Amino acid sequence: MAKSFLGSNTDSVDAFLQGTTSVFTNKRPVKLANMFMRHEDTSALGSNAWGQDHTFEPPLACDFLGRCDLIIKTAAATSTAATGNYPRFIDWIGYLAYDEVSVKFASNQLQRFSGLDAYIVDLVSLRSEDSNAIVASGGLSAATRATNAATANFEIICPLNLLFWVQKAANYLPYNVEVLRRPLAIMVSLKTVYKVIETDGTDLAQAINSFVLRSENYHVTQSERKTLYREVTEGYDESTATTGWSRMVRLVEPHSDITLSGVTTAQEVRLTQLRLPTREILSVYRAEADLASGALDATIQPTNFQAITNHRLQGYNENIHPSFSDKYNTHIMNRSHSGPLGSNVYTSCLSLLPESCEQFGYLNFSTVALPTEEITLAGATHINKHITVPTLGVVNLLGGDLRMLFA
Repeated sequence: MAKSFLGSNTDSVDAFLQGTTSVFTNKRPVKLANMFMRHEDTSALGSNAWGQDHTFEPPLACDFLGRCDLIIKTAAATSTAATGNYPRFIDWIGYLAYDEVSVKFASNQLQRFSGLDAYIVDLVSLRSEDSNAIVASGGLSAATRATNAATANFEIICPLNLLFWVQKAANYLPYNVEVLRRPLAIMVSLKTVYKVIETDGTDLAQAINSFVLRSENYHVTQSERKTLYREVTEGYDESTATTGWSRMVRLVEPHSDITLSGVTTAQEVRLTQLRLPTREILSVYRAEADLASGALDATIQPTNFQAITNHRLQGYNENIHPSFSDKYNTHIMNRSHSGPLGSNVYTSCLSLLPESCEQFGYLNFSTVALPTEEITLAGATHINKHITVPTLGVVNLLGGDLRMLFA
């Protein structure tokens, strides 16, 4: 079985994913050149307001672009006839302030994700669940959220999982005017004020005092900068079968919600959109009743994800993984990650190091017939299921043209 699956990885996969050096014997100590990092704030184009689309274009003023986060500072919220702990922010506002973030270069869309996607990926990153809560204002009481909403210049931090900074500095994007023709466009769709603030009154209003994209900008030595420029502008590289600067990136491929019936017997979910080299599938299951409540996205909290008793990944007439119990998933499968997944977050791991941007294994689902996820619910609850799939792609940069290459 293992041999046949490995054989399926030879079809329709970008050559950059393939290599000859063994995962288990690669030991290469290196000496590193000097660099330094500074932070820079980029203001949004246009006015700052809830319910609008905002575009950020970080200036081409460094050598590499690293981590980026959104920083929103709000005025005090007001609502006529509000009582008690109203008006108040919804919980986990750092992940729920926006509907969607998309990253584009010219007309080429490189990445698109929601707050839920960013949250789940953060669960398996180096940050702990407690750190996520502190940064994104999660797990707060109603009284604390009401105080925050009434505070002038309250700071909302929205952690972004942009593809270039995940886990490894070697995957950061070369970002200066000599390499790229134009800056990236990072587009953020903020939710309306009624989706981010709860109230029992009327005439809800809150202004945004400032809205910036805070980026980590890296600067290298002059000699390294010249080497980078040559790498990007020169042609075909035989060793990687790619042109110019190419890097493997870990993407998040959002999938549509799927409604499951409220039974405790095994049910199958067809993963029809799964067609890329994939390191793991992260799954959360949310009850339809929770999604129909007032503050829809408050169910982002891991305590509100639904439990299952068994979880299996399969292709046509063959298992990719056997049926995993909830206990095995929580205590064994999570060993592949540097951070805790949290309660009721399920993983089908297909790689040695699923968080890394190096090639530590994947399964090319373009060659798997009828990929299916089979689950057994822990209770008779109607489920609206959302899955987030970290997949592999290759970013290629040649002569100022940045492209995303898929298998």
